[in-house]
Amino acid sequence: MSNNYLITNLLNIKDKNLNFSNGIYHKVIKGVTHTILTAKLKCSNQACPHCGSNHNLIKYGFKSSIVRWSRASDHTVLIDLKKQKMFCKSCDKYFLLESKIVDKHCNISN
Repeated sequence: MSNNYLITNLLNIKDKNLNFSNGIYHKVIKGVTHTILTAKLKCSNQACPHCGSNHNLIKYGFKSSIVRWSRASDHTVLIDLKKQKMFCKSCDKYFLLESKIVDKHCNISN
């Protein structure tokens, strides 16, 4: 079994576009120990939210954000989520891929 399968089942994450890498580590932030998981949001067949086009999209790097998850044992779980940035050639606008685990412009999980 892969780490991705184990982590998604352990945290009960249903988003198939989320890919957990091997990066699991502990970090002390303001005197509190956190478990941090690294994940990358894979590109899906998402259309541009501005014009609706899904043919003229270019991958344009990643934006990292920290998502607060529930507690596991006595540690708070944080997900270091790298969201794919996209550029739409049709309307010349940028956007981030969205995940089902966190709402847009939020950093606390659903």
